[in-house]
Amino acid sequence: MNSAAHHACAHCSQVRQARGILPCCLLLFGVLGACSDATWQLDAARSRVGEATEFDTGGSDASAIPVDWIGHSLSVAPPTIEYIGQAGLSEDGPDHASQLGSGTMEFGDSGEDGEAQLDVYDPDVLVWIEVNAASGNMYRMSIPRADALAIHTWMEEQGFTSPRGPGGEPLPPRVGPVPEEAPIAVSFGGALEPEDLGPMPSQALTTGAPPGQHTWSDGDDSRARMTVADGFSLNHWPFRTIAHMDAGNGCTGTIIGEKVLLTAAHCVWNQDNEELIQHNIRARRDPSLASPYGTTSIARYWMPSQFENDSCGDSEACNKYDIAAVELNTDIGDTTGGMGFASCSTTSTQASTNYMRGYPSCASGLLWSPSRPSPCTAFALYGSTQECEADYFQSGACWGDGWYCEMLATCDGSPGQSGAAMYTYDIPSFNGNPGAIAVYSEYECVDPWCDGSTHPNRFTRITPDVAYLISLSKSIWGSW
Repeated sequence: MNSAAHHACAHCSQVRQARGILPCCLLLFGVLGACSDATWQLDAARSRVGEATEFDTGGSDASAIPVDWIGHSLSVAPPTIEYIGQAGLSEDGPDHASQLGSGTMEFGDSGEDGEAQLDVYDPDVLVWIEVNAASGNMYRMSIPRADALAIHTWMEEQGFTSPRGPGGEPLPPRVGPVPEEAPIAVSFGGALEPEDLGPMPSQALTTGAPPGQHTWSDGDDSRARMTVADGFSLNHWPFRTIAHMDAGNGCTGTIIGEKVLLTAAHCVWNQDNEELIQHNIRARRDPSLASPYGTTSIARYWMPSQFENDSCGDSEACNKYDIAAVELNTDIGDTTGGMGFASCSTTSTQASTNYMRGYPSCASGLLWSPSRPSPCTAFALYGSTQECEADYFQSGACWGDGWYCEMLATCDGSPGQSGAAMYTYDIPSFNGNPGAIAVYSEYECVDPWCDGSTHPNRFTRITPDVAYLISLSKSIWGSW
């Protein structure tokens, strides 16, 4: 890098530090050649949005990337694209039974060995699978980590990883309490990386819990219904960014862009049958009105390649990769606004006040049916009335960033809430507005073990590498 570029990058870093954009969600700086001073106007981004571009089969196809993709300005080569086959369309919904934990809750993964035996790809290259929902065509895509970081850093600079209001407008700093429950004061500071927690503590488990206490902290369901009938309006912020996904027994997703949804990979990909799962997606669905913001569906989505090809092992082991970003067929986020997304360190995640809201299934007669809310209202939003405390970070270095990829949490949930974001208002750069930091993947235990569990549910984290992929996809899909 030449001297001018070096000074430009140093200046960018100094500006960011002066703005106080520090730890909780680490703003990771990469070498862009020079820090770009380009501005990506929202109207220009919208002009690129249209039908999902279909890649040509075979090889690298630069024409699949928009001609005005920001990567060109940053001297970033387009991702390598390889056609790998055809995906069938699942006639079933998400397989929630396969997301059931072993009931033996093991801890102790310090992340030091990185579980290298399960990582078959170069840690300096990000590899993911993109699926076109209309054609079923599947592509293996890859890009050097440094290039993905360059895109992500630029997206951060433009505010496209931050929470945004309708029309993609930046949100002003929040005034007053969070629109959930009374917040807990949180302070941030100090060096938060690298993550090194040492050995994980063991968790005492009891036996003899009565049937049905599958997924509740200490055997007590703290969830409350959050519908219009309960005093929560249809335009409640940020509940209007939380969407019901209706295939089978359902899932939950979170709008994080003009036409981008964050959810769990098992909500859109059936590992057993190697089939994609299509959904009708309704933001802020409520028993009083099914589609207050209309109905949309999946145009395409990406998931980690390890989840698609099952190189991670069995379904439980694959939960560390159980995260996906979806391009929607409509610009629903222009009406609802969207949450931000970020990589929060273990220290900050433990310190912050976290929430999880979603749409539990009310299905009866299934293994996990006793874990549903009681009484259960179909197509209703529910959320724990207690803080969603995160701890027991696991699966170290399943990505090249070296972070723990999973964590357990105290918030209560059950099938149908799969894919729901864990979010917080405590990310300093988001000015008191909500940002997603993980998605709900798995319920950890079944009776008789769950009654003594304080952290019964498992979340897949947005690690830095995952954040890079989300930013990269948004930049290619032309979404704020």
